[in-house]
Amino acid sequence: QIRAASTPLSHPPFSSGWSPTCWPSTVVLKRSGFHKSVTRAVADETSKDSLGKRPAEATLSQLGLNDQSVSEFVSECDSISRLTSILITIPGDIAGEFSDTIIAEGAVSCSVEDANVGTDDEQEMFHAGSLAGERAFVYRDPVEDEWLSSRGMWDQSRLIALFPQDVDIAEVVATASRILGIETPKYEMKGVVDEDWVQKVKDAFIAVEVAKGVWVVPTWLEPVDPAAINILLEPGLAFGTGEHPTTRLCMQWMRSNIKAGETVMDYGTGSGILAIGALKLGAKSADGTDIDALAVESSMTNASLNGVADKFFCSECDKDGGIENEKVGLRMDNAYYDVMIANILLPPLLALEERLALAVRPNGKICLSGVLNEQAPRVVEVYKKHFDDLSVDSDNEGMWACIHGTRRS
Repeated sequence: QIRAASTPLSHPPFSSGWSPTCWPSTVVLKRSGFHKSVTRAVADETSKDSLGKRPAEATLSQLGLNDQSVSEFVSECDSISRLTSILITIPGDIAGEFSDTIIAEGAVSCSVEDANVGTDDEQEMFHAGSLAGERAFVYRDPVEDEWLSSRGMWDQSRLIALFPQDVDIAEVVATASRILGIETPKYEMKGVVDEDWVQKVKDAFIAVEVAKGVWVVPTWLEPVDPAAINILLEPGLAFGTGEHPTTRLCMQWMRSNIKAGETVMDYGTGSGILAIGALKLGAKSADGTDIDALAVESSMTNASLNGVADKFFCSECDKDGGIENEKVGLRMDNAYYDVMIANILLPPLLALEERLALAVRPNGKICLSGVLNEQAPRVVEVYKKHFDDLSVDSDNEGMWACIHGTRRS
């Protein structure tokens, strides 16, 4: 019932309006029975006044949904004219346990975010520091000779929980505090009016031109230009909707560099948007991999929507980059791919250089993104071991970078 809303090998989930130096503020979304973005959308509606308005597109590009999942949420609450939300700020080391407990005691849903999002104290999920007390993914930066690791949670985390009106919220919070042996925290409370959440979320999605003549189109919308290359996406729990600058940088590079008949690997495929784009640009076949099983499922679904399922295969991988599927694993070890695309994040990019390099044939091409412009020199320094002619492209605002080069013969 708990799933990380962001994964290190998936497409970076930032959107305009979010801080580029850290992961998005919401990382954990919990739901008794299922977890979908409708709960995040509801929570955002409740927090606009007290927390400052957040861009809807940021939330919606991070966590998608379908009509069925929203209907499940609505039908469960169809006898409730209003939900009640509470906002609690607590230490990050107990945020997970606290949200588990209040869900068990009657909360409809609970999300966890950085209590300092949007301030100078906002914390990035990947950071330089010692290994002591850190959890999850850990990498060594060979350029800076330091360790990069992902925080288990922010030092101060904000919980946003939704309750039916018939639940005694004060008793729930007191019970959770007693179970965890902490002082009962203060919290803010406000009502939430039910809305048509399906339509509310759909209204926030638009067709996006990610490269000249290449559009990403939600399945419920008609293409703006039917004659263009249109990538149809069913927004789900995987990242990659075309909104983020790094996705656009990769697609723009692909528009000029993918050639007919080439084989492509999309490493950290997320929604499959880049692999599908490569196939629509003429690639013979594309493989994808991701550490998130939901991303694997989402990418295969989107490949079917675009009529390229017979040319696309996606397999789950572990946090060290090992591919679970033997066929894809062998390809990664034997310089199979003409093009390697990895729109992920700085720490895994630095850690996986050897792995990615071995998968690219001599004179093949690599396209790397998910990093800030100021981080690009570190990527270049590491990848020049196996790649020549490394160049850096930046987005229009000079914030994000795309690094590309040619595999040395």
